Amino acid sequence: MNINIRPISWLQNFETTKIQNTKTVSYNNLSPLKQDTVTFGVGEKSLKNAERMSKQVGMNINAMLEKPFERFSLRLTKTFGKLVADERHPNRPIYAIKTRIKSPESIAEKGGARKCKDIPELTKYVQDLMGGRLVMRDCSQESFQQIIDILEDCVKKGIFNITEVESYFAEPELAYINEKMIKSLVKTCEDKIGPIKVNFTKHQAGYHAVHFTIRMPKDCDNAYAELQLMGVFEDAIKYAQDPAYKFEWGKGLPKKYNIIEKYLEPLISGDEQLVNAYKAYTRQV
Repeated sequence: MNINIRPISWLQNFETTKIQNTKTVSYNNLSPLKQDTVTFGVGEKSLKNAERMSKQVGMNINAMLEKPFERFSLRLTKTFGKLVADERHPNRPIYAIKTRIKSPESIAEKGGARKCKDIPELTKYVQDLMGGRLVMRDCSQESFQQIIDILEDCVKKGIFNITEVESYFAEPELAYINEKMIKSLVKTCEDKIGPIKVNFTKHQAGYHAVHFTIRMPKDCDNAYAELQLMGVFEDAIKYAQDPAYKFEWGKGLPKKYNIIEKYLEPLISGDEQLVNAYKAYTRQV
């Protein structure tokens, strides 16, 4: 099979003007978003799964997390807001701060997938019901080290704890962080709460990000949250590629994406050569 997939040309200019032109640059940051900005929501197809939790349970959990989510979002903006680029400081390392809480439908889907029986079990084992993302304008290791140092300071001050660090990359030399960069953070976390999980994973589709699992303090009901770090172009690519990812792994898509499902069918057709070609393409992008 001869598959020729051309790169997406618009990505080459995505937001470049805003980043480079200090006279016209404009940023709308630091505003928590109620919708899921880390992933798409779930469609009705998945809610028909016999193993799903009820949508009502999802609604109850969503409501229960509203106040912890507001406090989590506020902590992120207070902690990292000074590093967000704006007209006066266009060279700061962070392009934008995004936060989200999962929708009731998405909570129900995930609870069913994990076979959770009740709310305490779900909130304990599903640790990304609340999420945040630092979209990095500058992806140098120096900038990522700056973020890691701030996270370590937050752990020392009891603002939150970190229980897991996951780094994803296409090739090790392209990873945002390395083990040396997080050595001090890991030691601080272990001194505070005991051993934490650290994983460096080569991703077949070329996904680049660092994920931190965060445990909030008592004033946030000890809730878990996931904090992602990724570059501005990775953020754009992930947004465009997420429907295909969801479809490939059997997750639901909102009704508005029904029109593209027929084009995504080959990803689950069992054609290994086609799937490998698609993964090779995303790595190249």
